[in-house]
Amino acid sequence: MILKVQRSDPATRRRDFSHYDVKVRPGMTVLSALFHVQDRLDPTLAFRYSCRGAVCGACAMLINKVPRLACRTQLRALIEGRDRIELKAFPALGDAGAWNPGREVLIEPLPLLHVVKDLVVDMRKFFMHYRLVKPTFQSPGGAPNREQRLDPSVVKELEPYTNCVLCAACYSACPVDEGRPNYLGPAALAKLYRFAADPREGQEPARLETANQPDGWWTCEFHANCRKVCPKGVTPNLAIGAARNRLKELGKAPQPGTDDGAQSTECEVQTAECRVQSAEYEAESHGPGAAEPEIAPAIAVPTPLPAPVVPLPAEEPSEQEGVVQSSAPEEPRTAGQPPAESATSEPPALAWDLTTTFREPQPEPDTDAAETDSETEIPQEPA
Repeated sequence: MILKVQRSDPATRRRDFSHYDVKVRPGMTVLSALFHVQDRLDPTLAFRYSCRGAVCGACAMLINKVPRLACRTQLRALIEGRDRIELKAFPALGDAGAWNPGREVLIEPLPLLHVVKDLVVDMRKFFMHYRLVKPTFQSPGGAPNREQRLDPSVVKELEPYTNCVLCAACYSACPVDEGRPNYLGPAALAKLYRFAADPREGQEPARLETANQPDGWWTCEFHANCRKVCPKGVTPNLAIGAARNRLKELGKAPQPGTDDGAQSTECEVQTAECRVQSAEYEAESHGPGAAEPEIAPAIAVPTPLPAPVVPLPAEEPSEQEGVVQSSAPEEPRTAGQPPAESATSEPPALAWDLTTTFREPQPEPDTDAAETDSETEIPQEPA
């Protein structure tokens, strides 16, 4: 099996493809194959990973033209065509070119995000939109005095939207995100609906108003790519539809002939800030002569810790003098003046000894008890 991996040089901004011949083992994932390439074939390959258990979302990439998590995508299923996902095509997915799905696995970085190096993308734009919706629980009256119970039906409605791992697969699969860069995106809107529908907050109208603006709820075109690619089964399209219906019930739907919802002053400020940040991001990422941003952590195998420094033994006393010799000359003294005490310099501070630092302290022997035991005769029992 051939891994066809897109490579990019941050210095020259040149992009091409590298081909790696990998023997597929049972249960081998795309992430396992990338580790094999990095360890044995090409140590310069850069990609992002963390948990390897589909929990962190760090290893999302475009695999066979579908945004997926590399750690849960089986190579055998890709080669045999058992894991096909049909998406609404859009230009950002790119042209497959000379690619044989029967014997090649095509691996590219996520679209719609700036490529830092190889398969590593800059996630700042995604998280900028995500933070705009304030994705944390806002308790109306401060910390509650007791546990707040939820009806099981409410839990069933909210639970799917709590499973998001922020991998940006839905964001990169959305055709609307390509045409409207300031669109909040499926992940941010799904998280916003999760808190709007939470009765413990009791702020549903205010939460819905946050995205009742240009590039908010009403921008979605319901291509459903987000639902198809989500590795945790989140359905942003259903959340957006439910939010639209609720806004219509509240009488805050857009007027006929307009494509954007009513907008509050706070929303206008947030939208303006988001657009300014997006413009700065695009200028920094794609502008002429722009410097490449630093690569995020966990791109490759973590750097091993340096070997512990073993301290040198203390200098032994001189056999002739019985003290440590000093390099400083002895100061002259007058007749009848007692000799000065021999200056014994303190040994230099030793490096941290990792071999002994964590050793459990041993109890000091009780010398008195030992002497008593040796002097006391234990009487013999009669036979």
